[in-house]
Amino acid sequence: MDRNSQTLEVVRASRRYALNLLRSTHRSTSDRFAGSDGLKFEALEWKPAPGGSPLLPGALAWVECEVESSVEAGDHTVFIGRVTAGQIGDGGDPLVHFRGRYHTVSGLGE
Repeated sequence: MDRNSQTLEVVRASRRYALNLLRSTHRSTSDRFAGSDGLKFEALEWKPAPGGSPLLPGALAWVECEVESSVEAGDHTVFIGRVTAGQIGDGGDPLVHFRGRYHTVSGLGE
């Protein structure tokens, strides 16, 4: 996480975070969370994971992690986590962002 991210202090304090794997149809959600305006969760219905981390609606899959350690890397902090819960949803293709663009990966698990 960027050291200027508001989320960084939340993860440091809670010692937990969730990774939400988005569907290919969720580009607007991805763009929303890539921004730095601090309004990521405004008017967004989310549910808590077992440990309280936010889970996004309609995610393809999610994992909740407990922070084991962190590493300072340039202008970012990298959190190393232990998975404590997770779930894979029903069908759909994952959203992939690579080299500044969205891509489609179809047919996984078929």
